[in-house]
Amino acid sequence: QVEVSAPIAEPEPLVQFHYNLMDRVGFIRKPAVTPVGDIDRAIKEREMISTNDQVYIRPPDSQTTLNLSPGQRLTVFRMLSPTPARNSRKVIGTQHYLLGVVEIITNESQYAIGKIIRNYREINPGDPLMAYEAFSEDIDVTESTPGIEGTIIAAEEQSKLIGDHVVGFIDKGLVDNIRPGQIYSIYTQNSVGRRPVAAKPVEIGTCIVLRAEETTSTIYITKALDQIEPGERIRTP
Repeated sequence: QVEVSAPIAEPEPLVQFHYNLMDRVGFIRKPAVTPVGDIDRAIKEREMISTNDQVYIRPPDSQTTLNLSPGQRLTVFRMLSPTPARNSRKVIGTQHYLLGVVEIITNESQYAIGKIIRNYREINPGDPLMAYEAFSEDIDVTESTPGIEGTIIAAEEQSKLIGDHVVGFIDKGLVDNIRPGQIYSIYTQNSVGRRPVAAKPVEIGTCIVLRAEETTSTIYITKALDQIEPGERIRTP
């Protein structure tokens, strides 16, 4: 007597989205991150602080001492107010604009000395520091959450027009089951005619989620079929 077993299902191939600038992808969070220190100035005065420069680090305004360790890495960032979408007064949160990475050399309690090991954007005295997080450049593409309807808040660089290969933010996050690797459609909807009627939504692009916060997410525009502006709508494909 021979038993016939069911064939073993082949695992589906893993699809990944590669983005080699993940280490500089910022986010919007409410409340904002509490800094662990601030850049005071470069040890050698320069017009611009950049890679390999050594810097003095001072405690944040809420502290008198630093609790940092040699070899510890911190992200240099800047807090910005995201430009609100048109006709919106909603306070979304604080944009965290990532500038670079500093590695602690010594800590003297009331100040520390660090070395800039990565420089993404211009770093200035007074820029705050937060814990460093490493992110993989390869993101597993995953199924999008059904029924999502959201809005593009702004572009990371705060430009008024958003096109292909631009990083931006949406007003949906972890609480809405948004996860990195999900893909969403970007669409616009207008009124038509002398007696205006609502036209059908028109897809003008697609985006993929790079990182997700509680109530917002950072996206990357993978395709733009027309001009995209803050305030455009996103939805599940």
